[in-house]
Order: sequence, then structure tokens, then C-alpha cells
Amino acid sequence: MAVRLGCIGEDGVDFEPFEAFLTADETTDRLRSWTGNRELTGDGFRVGLKPKS
Repeated sequence: MAVRLGCIGEDGVDFEPFEAFLTADETTDRLRSWTGNRELTGDGFRVGLKPKS
């Protein structure tokens, strides 16, 4: 479940810089698992990873 935080900028877009991202292959695996669509690729997407606190 997504939780909206109070970090929306003036333009109404959430932006949080990330130091690291999943690889395209890892993103593909996640998208396919999430959607059930085995034809999707992660080439056009990047999933940010939050640094461990």
C-alpha cells in the first residue's frame, strides 16, 4: 500500500534522489512479477534503492 508523504514539490511532482538503482534485469524481473506480463522489459524504467539507515 502506497503512503503519500508530505514531500510533493511546488509542481505537484514527488521527487526523491536515489544513490543507487536496480539494474535493468532486476527491474524487468520486478515488473514481470508485479504485472504478470512476461513480455515487459525494464529497459525504460529505473527503480531507486534507498540507502540503508
